[in-house]
This record gives sequence, C-alpha cells and structure tokens, in this order.
Amino acid sequence: MKINEQLGILEEPVPEPNTSSTDRCAFCPKRKNRKTKVLRTEPVNVPLDNVAEGYLILLVKLGVEEELSENTFKDIEKFVIHLYSTNDNVNSINSLRGILAASIPINKLPPTLDSLRQHCLRAHYQAKIWLNSNIPQQEIMLPSYERSGWKIEEGKLVAVLLTQPAFPEDTSVLSTCNCKKGTSKYTKGNKEVFV
Repeated sequence: MKINEQLGILEEPVPEPNTSSTDRCAFCPKRKNRKTKVLRTEPVNVPLDNVAEGYLILLVKLGVEEELSENTFKDIEKFVIHLYSTNDNVNSINSLRGILAASIPINKLPPTLDSLRQHCLRAHYQAKIWLNSNIPQQEIMLPSYERSGWKIEEGKLVAVLLTQPAFPEDTSVLSTCNCKKGTSKYTKGNKEVFV
C-alpha cells in the first residue's frame, strides 16, 4: 500500500523534496557500479552493532556525533579515494588529485581535502537535523553553522566551498601539451628546448 493511500489525504505521492540542491556533488559520474560496490564492500575500522561492514557505516555515523570527528572524516576521505582509485598506496585525496591531474580533465578530479571537509561538515549538520526531525519543537544542540560549512553572505546562508585555494598559485605546473614530441619548444634558461 502506498503511503498516500495509508494517510488517506493525498491523491498523488509526495514529490522528492529538493533539499540542498546547490550542495550536490558528482563523484565518479562514469563509474557508478564501482561506487556502489565500494560503498557496500570496503571495510572500515568502525565498530558498530548490527551494521554490515563497509563504508556504508559512514552514512550511519553522520549526524550522530556532536560534531564531525577527525576519525570519521579520515574514513570518508578513504572512501572517496577508493571511489576514484584502486591503488591502495594512495592515502591522501590531495595526492590522488596530483596523480590523476595528468590523465583526466580538471572537472573530473576528486574534491580537494578542504572542499571534501566543508561538504562533510554540511552533510553532518543536515543529517543531525534529519535524525531529530521527529522531535516536535526541537531543542537539539546543533553545531554552529559557521563551523559546519556555512556562512552568511548578503544576508543569506550559503555553503562554504573552499577555505584554501584549490590549485597551487603557480599554475604552470598544471599545464599540459597535446603536441607531438619534438614539435613544441620552450625556453629553459637561454636555450630553446624541443619536447
């Protein structure tokens, strides 16, 4: 029986709420099967009763703790690394960005550590609200929105996307060339060098 039939007050199902639409991320858009597999199978050192092992545990932890713990954030970082790479030797999302920057377009790179942290803070804050949504006239202690990935800008609450630059100030390290070897030149010192 549909929920609207149980309630007896709605003729049409309630549409999916559009919550936080400006805060959506697209992780691994072309590797959906891998994302689901990683979510269900990768183990995390988080002991919780009655929950299957894997990164799925992280979703259970969001909003439960008073504030997002560093351990939970590190586990989330590990999860995102595994969404983008099967290399178990990569232990930092920023390192992974550096490795992938040479082979994929910039818009397909994983988020920076700073960007991921801001996103996780907002997700934790929102989950805390949702987990307590059954309490009338909530008197829950929410972390400050300023410490949860939000700020006031022109009288509106907006998401903090970054608190640090996403790329090095010297962007020449990000330059790539699609020319054939030996057809492009650059100056190194006083010499012209062909690559």
